[in-house]
Amino acid sequence: MISVISLITSLEAFLNQIIKNNFNYKQIKRGKSLILNKKKIESSQVSFKEKLTGVIAQLLNQPDFSIKNAEIIESIMELYHLRREIIHLKTNALDEMGLYFKSIGRLLDIDLGKLIVSIKEYINIVEPNFIE
Repeated sequence: MISVISLITSLEAFLNQIIKNNFNYKQIKRGKSLILNKKKIESSQVSFKEKLTGVIAQLLNQPDFSIKNAEIIESIMELYHLRREIIHLKTNALDEMGLYFKSIGRLLDIDLGKLIVSIKEYINIVEPNFIE
């Protein structure tokens, strides 16, 4: 559980750190264009996935960033959703034996090594040679 939470927390901290203070993100929401500064990017106005894809694509000036890195992003999002499940621990059964069964099962089934490699690859794509 701690590994899953720490991996996503570390990645989000990395994303927030590499966004320069003077960077403005052009967000399209419900057909309207908004310009968001760093403070707004770090707020709930921008989802983790949007940061991982749209913000970084604009920051790197690579419009096809998400397409080129779809497999890595998909792995990271799988980990992110598991992290949310673990943190919020919603009950998934009516009886005590079944409480949290689905979340714990997913936690036991993940390939943590593969996910660590995906996060490392992602970070090194965004910031080459950041992690050796």
